[in-house]
Amino acid sequence: MSWTARSGRTGRRCSDKGRPVNRAYGGRTLGPLPRGSVFQDCVERRRRFEAEQTGVTIVTPARPDDRWRAILPLGVLPDDGTTIGARSLCDLMDKLDALYPSSR
Repeated sequence: MSWTARSGRTGRRCSDKGRPVNRAYGGRTLGPLPRGSVFQDCVERRRRFEAEQTGVTIVTPARPDDRWRAILPLGVLPDDGTTIGARSLCDLMDKLDALYPSSR
């Protein structure tokens, strides 16, 4: 194995694509981290939403495999549901925006 097959100064093995391998969760690659204006836009949307809708709690994922969740008051979702989820924060914010139209 050559030095290029290792992760930076740490010497940890990388995947074939040069990304660090997350051994704690089955050896899958972590993939590129979300960066830039799209991710920042979702964070800003979350901040504004939480300021406007105090009855909704957004729960961050505890592990990389988990989903973003929002706990809603009774009566918002059909069938007495109180929780919706999504794989990304942007997808969750899209769902919440559909349920709670913006007051602007």
